[in-house]
Amino acid sequence: MISVGTQTDDTRVPRSISTQTSTETSTVGIQVDRPSFTFGDIRDDDSKVLFHTGIPNAGTFE
Repeated sequence: MISVGTQTDDTRVPRSISTQTSTETSTVGIQVDRPSFTFGDIRDDDSKVLFHTGIPNAGTFE
């Protein structure tokens, strides 16, 4: 015979559950940078175009 037991903590975590969708606005700004490379950077190398886009060459991509 095997005895199995569990130990629980009676600490309750307050939760808020809602079925309505609410919209909140925030005044926090986020600074973003431009991409580190663009299509122009890989346009002349078909192997890079294929690697980054899955398209065989720049002509097909454009």
